[in-house]
Amino acid sequence: MKKKPSLNLLCCLLIFAGINITYGQDNKKPETIFVTEYSAQDKASPQIFFTQISLSIPFRSNPAKDEVENYDDTEPTVLDYFLPDGIGLNYGIGIHFKSWIGLSANTGIEWIGSEKLVSAPVYGSVIFIPRFFEDTNLYMQAGYGYAFALGRGNLSGTYAKARLGLAGEMQALYVEVTGNNFNMHGKSTIGSFSIGVTLYDFGL
Repeated sequence: MKKKPSLNLLCCLLIFAGINITYGQDNKKPETIFVTEYSAQDKASPQIFFTQISLSIPFRSNPAKDEVENYDDTEPTVLDYFLPDGIGLNYGIGIHFKSWIGLSANTGIEWIGSEKLVSAPVYGSVIFIPRFFEDTNLYMQAGYGYAFALGRGNLSGTYAKARLGLAGEMQALYVEVTGNNFNMHGKSTIGSFSIGVTLYDFGL
């Protein structure tokens, strides 16, 4: 008859198995956690390009303003002395430094009604937007280039403009003076005085 395993041998095997299990749990490698850090060089570089679109309304003196002053029953308004005289639309794209100074290339189309003139200027400009108040900046722009009269053959000439106004975060309201070196109507320069608004985006 075969002998049964002794109780002592069974106990030794259980103790040995328990030691192995405990030793295996204590020797597990700790999990490694990787922390990724980004340096300043990894951040997105600031954008230097901007776009600008402007809408201007030229004005001219009202030829009947002397008659308006003789009216006693109504209070005269600004439009009694100055009349809208056309429209101008300009678009530009350029580069800027910290959103307060920029250089741009521009083009557009401008109509001066009293001169029967439609022109397409192409010009470069410099823009300054220095801080004026806490939420308001000055807006200054000067441009110089060349303009082409539309529907008047080869008539063309130099073109210049200047703007001064107040600017917010993405828009500005300004007064504008332009001059076209066109020899027409017995004049060597055709100019305009306008009020306009411009929208710009420095985030491109």
